[in-house]
Amino acid sequence: MLKIKFKNIGSICPVYSVYQREDGKKYDVQIEEEGKVYHCHAENIEFLWQENDEVKGDAGEERNIDYVNETRTAVMKCMDKARSVEDFIARMMTLGYQTKWRERGTYITFTNSNNQKVRNSRIDISKEEILKKFEENSKRSKSEIDICEQLEIKRNAASKNKDIFVYTFSRNCQQCHTVNELLTYMVFDDTDENLVFPWDRERLFSSQDAISFFKHMLYEESEYYSYQVLGENKKLDQLMLKKFPETIRMEYSKTLKEKYAMNICPKCNGVGMGKHGKNFLHVLLDQKIKNMEKIKVIDVLELSQY
Repeated sequence: MLKIKFKNIGSICPVYSVYQREDGKKYDVQIEEEGKVYHCHAENIEFLWQENDEVKGDAGEERNIDYVNETRTAVMKCMDKARSVEDFIARMMTLGYQTKWRERGTYITFTNSNNQKVRNSRIDISKEEILKKFEENSKRSKSEIDICEQLEIKRNAASKNKDIFVYTFSRNCQQCHTVNELLTYMVFDDTDENLVFPWDRERLFSSQDAISFFKHMLYEESEYYSYQVLGENKKLDQLMLKKFPETIRMEYSKTLKEKYAMNICPKCNGVGMGKHGKNFLHVLLDQKIKNMEKIKVIDVLELSQY
């Protein structure tokens, strides 16, 4: 049995479920099956793995949390695409999990290849939540789901081939206020290597130069991390211009007094403030990286075509 010790008060409680946040600094801990979920800072708690009344220590904690988190990731990945119970079970099987699903009751049991079992209640995903997701997926057209799956296959292939991800996010045009889907690559300064979620902020900070740090001091809302976006890498800009000619064009920046690839608002055709340059992208993306927000990958740039 996994138990948790609250260091500030010294009490020890049995844990029903635990989920580690992506930043590794907090845990969501459920003490009892129907109890409240507590949000605990990692430095304030200690996990104890107890079996046959013998405390096993931190090794048990890591073993327990790792496979539970892996199960949660697999379940969320499969439920995001499955359209029925049978489809969901088949998708889980491809990831190495056996799924015990009963029509009656609220529990679903997942067993990984190491015969470690996890109930859905332990990963804070209810049966009703999964069934609701199936219903939502069923309303989506098959072609839409196929496109999403093809994009994932393409994205996985891009990682192996060292191709470049094309990220997208929504933002109102500064000229006509129409919602635009901005496009950009995000690569580290020192190499054509994708920034991928979860963002490696430590590496981004370590590669910052003096100019970036000075910019941050002047405008604290932006971190000015050290990475390249649309308009800063001529090789990748050429690929973006070729792939997205309707929304990306070479335009002149009065601020920087130079011409480079920018996002253009399709409605106002880039008139006035209807173009979004690299500084604008950095400010918005820096906030997303700082807040650990995931950004959607919509396509890839194949470097072999350059």
